[in-house]
Amino acid sequence: MSVNYYAFGPFDGGERGGEGLHIGQSAQGSKFLMRAHSDLGLTSLNAWTKCLRQTDVTIANENGISLTVGDLRDIILRRRDSYDRPARDRFVHGYERPGYHVDPQGGIEFCALEFC
Repeated sequence: MSVNYYAFGPFDGGERGGEGLHIGQSAQGSKFLMRAHSDLGLTSLNAWTKCLRQTDVTIANENGISLTVGDLRDIILRRRDSYDRPARDRFVHGYERPGYHVDPQGGIEFCALEFC
């Protein structure tokens, strides 16, 4: 089962009443997969964190549950699943493909392609 997370605020795709700007997805047994938005400079966890900490930005998952930046970072950085097993990478590291990269700080996987 997976859960997608979205940001709402003063940026393209973040309009209230819309779907929101896709932050990424958690999936049972796998590490969090971040959505890269190169046009907005959102290609690292630090850039996303700075964006999400703005006072006029809110975060919600696809079920409408609001989260704080700290709560979301905990989900993103989680490296063990609910059974205390190591979470799997989404892709094999070193496998180069267009739109995919690993943030050197923290090893967070990013995908610039649309996914859900």
